[in-house]
Amino acid sequence: MTEELETKLRKRWPNLLKDQTSIECGDGWYDLIDLACRAINSEITVRENYEKVKYNIVVAQIKEKFGGMRFYYDSFAESATVENPYDLPSTARGLGIVDGVIRMAELYSYHVCENCGNRGDCDPKARIHRTECMACYTMRRDAEDDQYGQTA
Repeated sequence: MTEELETKLRKRWPNLLKDQTSIECGDGWYDLIDLACRAINSEITVRENYEKVKYNIVVAQIKEKFGGMRFYYDSFAESATVENPYDLPSTARGLGIVDGVIRMAELYSYHVCENCGNRGDCDPKARIHRTECMACYTMRRDAEDDQYGQTA
């Protein structure tokens, strides 16, 4: 992802995307990452207001792997007093929604071109898995053919 788009994401979601968060994917997934961060932030806000507990979710890494997006995060809840552990909010239940948002974004990424954001597909039979639209696929293949001196 270009530095400009990374900076834009970090400024928009400073509580989720810290300076050490690694974002290693194409520009086409910008909107998908932004949407996932919006949904996660919304869930955290609602849960914090309801349970009166501070949730800390920090995205560790967002990357492309096998043609799809991978979204890794760390989380923990802060509570003022812990006399009875059963009185703590259900972090597992609360973060289950966050996990669902991330899983949805990861699955959807297999249908969004990583380069431009248009509708794309991942060819599971390809040697190197990429999710691309037909235009980006054609440009990449033509560039590879030129680079290696092959003709179509």
